[in-house]
Amino acid sequence: MKKKAQITMFVIIGLILILIVGFVLYLSRFNYELKVGDVTGFDTYFKSCIDSHIEQGIYQMGLYSGYLSKPTRFEISSIENSKTELSNYIQDHIKLCINNYPNNEKIKVDYNIPTIDIDISDTIIVNIKDSYTYNINNEQVTSPDLSYSYNVRYMTVYNTAKKIIQNDDKFIQDTDNLKQDDLVIETSSVYDGQLWLITDKISKIKSDSFYFAFKKT
Repeated sequence: MKKKAQITMFVIIGLILILIVGFVLYLSRFNYELKVGDVTGFDTYFKSCIDSHIEQGIYQMGLYSGYLSKPTRFEISSIENSKTELSNYIQDHIKLCINNYPNNEKIKVDYNIPTIDIDISDTIIVNIKDSYTYNINNEQVTSPDLSYSYNVRYMTVYNTAKKIIQNDDKFIQDTDNLKQDDLVIETSSVYDGQLWLITDKISKIKSDSFYFAFKKT
């Protein structure tokens, strides 16, 4: 009887140990899955890297009349074209951020063709999905969905520029400085037309006011 009781006790102890070991392994696995994306620091690095490039892209859109590269004439780009050029610019700089990651020897990051959704109104919103994957310890890490919002009243500035192009009577040409809707509007004559600069002191990009340059030819 005593021997039977001892055997029963050993069985119970064994079962308890198996349960404890299984529970510890489960917790370790759960904790690993939560933190695997942060092991290399890549996700944090990428989020900051692409944010700085998008800001630069929006800054260039203002500098070049809604384009991302300097146009031969400063005619205003359409909103749809600006979205397309900004999307292509972001794709190129996603690759750049991946290639410039300082710890690339630790992981191999694979670039994916991302889904990029851009909304341009009086705030510029950029959503990026599925931009990269990488493997670490035989686990695949997929890029998180990223959303960026920039305090730029793009449509207010853009529509004001369109009114100027259309010879709206509210706007005086030559060297007058005008103020409308919290915008500072400056103009001067250049060799191939009229150069205008709209500065929106409410909007901020790269820690400075947003401005939009264009020509009235």
